[in-house]
Amino acid sequence: MTSGAHPAGRDPGRSVADPPGTSAYARNLYLGGPGRVDPIDRQEHPLSSNPDIVRTITAALGRGDLLAVMGLVSKDVRWAVNAADRDAAPWSCVYQGKRSPPDFFAELSRLTFTDFTLKAVLIDGDLPITWPHVAFTSPKGRDVGIEEVQIWQLADGKARSVDTLLDTAAVGAAFA
Repeated sequence: MTSGAHPAGRDPGRSVADPPGTSAYARNLYLGGPGRVDPIDRQEHPLSSNPDIVRTITAALGRGDLLAVMGLVSKDVRWAVNAADRDAAPWSCVYQGKRSPPDFFAELSRLTFTDFTLKAVLIDGDLPITWPHVAFTSPKGRDVGIEEVQIWQLADGKARSVDTLLDTAAVGAAFA
């Protein structure tokens, strides 16, 4: 199979066992949801470029696949969720080190994700910028659809840092 090809036109962001519309984070076994996790096979899908690395991590995030994310971040990764009002987004903080992504995923597990679509990737050397659309339902039952910007720094084929910028007002309203 060639890099980027998927069996029978399968959506790479969705497990074959998942019905359409299933929440990505709810499916994740690590977070206790039903479904399965599709590990990345680096032999079959070599990550040879920065766009490939970022798209692969973003697809894993969309699936809620923590194990794939962990395999593509450096030991000293810095994952920051920046918000004007840190209390508005419960997961808004700086996660430092490879042991911190599970904390980030645990915070996100409180949400029911309905969409995580990568709209664009812009690359300048080792500095990719992604534009995902994210939609979720808060624990209070409020629906949110926001655009995010993620600024990545890569080194040696892994993410060294990720800075996420999000719509704090929309997220805050979902938790009010």
